[in-house]
Amino acid sequence: MLVVEAMTGGLVAGLVGVVGGLLSISAIPLILRDMGLRGDMLYDIIIFVFAVFAGIFVSVVAALSPAIKISKMNVITALKYE
Repeated sequence: MLVVEAMTGGLVAGLVGVVGGLLSISAIPLILRDMGLRGDMLYDIIIFVFAVFAGIFVSVVAALSPAIKISKMNVITALKYE
C-alpha cells in the first residue's frame, strides 16, 4: 500500500513539475523579448516524459525501506505505525 501511495505521489509531483517547466519555458521568450533580446526555447517532449517517470521512480525507491520494515511487523503494530 505504501508503494502504491508513493507511485501516486511521484506521478502527481512529476506532472506538477512538468506543468511548471512548460510554463517557465513559455515565459522565458516573453521575458527575453521585453529585455530586447531574441531567443526561442527548444525542448523535446521525451525529456518531460522522462521527468515524470523519474519522479515516480524516486518516490518508489524512497518508500521501499518503510514498506519492507512494515512488512516484517505484526499487522496490529503495522497499522499503528502507519
